[in-house]
Amino acid sequence: MSGTWLQELSRSSDIRAARRTLLSDRSAYAHAWRGRLASLELQSDLAALYFTVFHARVAAEIATSAGADNERILVGNCFLVVDALAQIPRGELPDEYVLDPLAPEEAAGLRPQVRALREATRAQGLLVAGRDRDAENVYGNLAELRAGAPADELAFYVLGRGVARINLGADGHPDLARAGELLAAGPSLFRRARGFGILHGVHAALGDHLEADSWADRLRGSGAPEHAVVAFLRRGELLAERAADTQGALVLF
Repeated sequence: MSGTWLQELSRSSDIRAARRTLLSDRSAYAHAWRGRLASLELQSDLAALYFTVFHARVAAEIATSAGADNERILVGNCFLVVDALAQIPRGELPDEYVLDPLAPEEAAGLRPQVRALREATRAQGLLVAGRDRDAENVYGNLAELRAGAPADELAFYVLGRGVARINLGADGHPDLARAGELLAAGPSLFRRARGFGILHGVHAALGDHLEADSWADRLRGSGAPEHAVVAFLRRGELLAERAADTQGALVLF
């Protein structure tokens, strides 16, 4: 599948245009992305349907002589896990359901950004499981290993580390500020808009409503389409609501 639609999503943050483009693609990878994009717009039932089809398509592709693309399957599974984590209350994820680190033979041949996606997904699970020290370490390692990545990719690892530090009672605000700087400097409007929405939610959860409002304003002025702005603001609000339900502990999804 051509990466043109993904490049356009990165440039424009037009989730719905990407979803329309993917309608003509029947591959497992396309269904995984359809699930991810539906999840970002908080359409959980539709996302679950797409992820079910993703697994069915993976089985079909494995059965063909051409086989399946293991890297794309891993990406799809990460999307599925993140969607599930968004619906699990903090502290209610058993340790056995937190992803293990990739074994060397599993990581071999994967592009660095795909390995990083898998590790970031593991870190999100650690936050939901309440294992904040482990999450801090994973996000910190990612921030070091991916230091040369695009600024707006690196931003999410720094942001995750800051959230974990706040959960531990430490000062994570420098990481939050740094993440905001990296998002603003990055090339992807899609990442930038999503990150601004998360920062809006994190600061709202921390009771810093002036800062939360400033990130909401930056999201509204980012140039992202209105449907993306609405979705990312609502996801930030849900992040804050979940923190209120767990005595202020933060998760990311």
